[in-house]
Amino acid sequence: MKNLHKKILCSLIFIFCPALAAVPITLNQQLNFHAPEQSMWTQGGPIGSIEESDRIGGAAGFEYTLRASSGTVSADFDGLLSIAYDNQLTGSTHTSVNLNFQGSPAAGSLSTFAGLNIDFDWFVDTHLLGIPVTGSGNVFSANYSLDIDEVFTPQLPQEFTFQLPPPWGSIDLTIPKVEQGSDSFGLLNPGVNLGLVDVGIDLAIEQTASFWANGLNGSILGRHRDTGYSRFMNFNLGTNEGINLGFDLPLDGYWDFYLADIMLENTFVNDIALTLDASLKVDIGVAQKTWYWDLLDQDIFNTDFALLFNSEHSSDKFSIFVTPAPNALSMTLAALLIVIFRKKHRLHINGS
Repeated sequence: MKNLHKKILCSLIFIFCPALAAVPITLNQQLNFHAPEQSMWTQGGPIGSIEESDRIGGAAGFEYTLRASSGTVSADFDGLLSIAYDNQLTGSTHTSVNLNFQGSPAAGSLSTFAGLNIDFDWFVDTHLLGIPVTGSGNVFSANYSLDIDEVFTPQLPQEFTFQLPPPWGSIDLTIPKVEQGSDSFGLLNPGVNLGLVDVGIDLAIEQTASFWANGLNGSILGRHRDTGYSRFMNFNLGTNEGINLGFDLPLDGYWDFYLADIMLENTFVNDIALTLDASLKVDIGVAQKTWYWDLLDQDIFNTDFALLFNSEHSSDKFSIFVTPAPNALSMTLAALLIVIFRKKHRLHINGS
């Protein structure tokens, strides 16, 4: 009889006082962002040739013409988007969904290629004692290529908080993780050996390609399964810290959620420069000393834009069940039935 009493009591509580416990769920969604081969000179531009020329110096100096017969860039940025939520919601219409991105190890890449032709000339264009002095000539012409291939683990920007002395408080900074690669080729490398002294000159073309992610933009849609009523929200996942999205779900029953149009916001910087370095090495047997000088760092081409990646969406939906909180009538009726049951149970015991 005692066990029967417990079973009946539990049944009454379950019927009249429903309280479904929420279970924390984490869903991992694979995101594979890929930027196929595209122009590294301008966003969406044709993969083809460009030409840049300039002079270095005034009345006398050098001039160059750089022609690129090709120029491509491609990239990958793969990782997991974690979606954390409570699968059940009881007694409240408000819930939150947490989004967090974690890059897959060595699943990021940045590749560029350009075939280059360069003409490097000298010139003189001045007056000497009132007499025009002009002239020019070719120092060299050559064909080269620049090839960059970097592998990295994708990361979103990091958020840092720095405490400042009073009365300024603190400052928040968001710093992207910059992935960078470079390639170069020498144009001219004359050297003079004077026994105890070596003098070197190094003229080169250098490319530096930089890439970083600014964040993930997308949208999340919640739809009530029975009525089709929807809740929609855009989001920006701008750091590795993740974000919480708040939703108000006013209808009881199942809500199905979908993520769509997830885009990788990014920046690509392409810099090609003409560099001229000099060195002086002194070797007196018992001691050596070398000095270096950067004589020239002339931008030939510099641009930045966003690479064109594909968009992603969630392949699986996730669901949240909303159930109403027990109302006052249900609580009162449950309490009354429990009291009646207990009294009848006592009378039965006393009568026996």
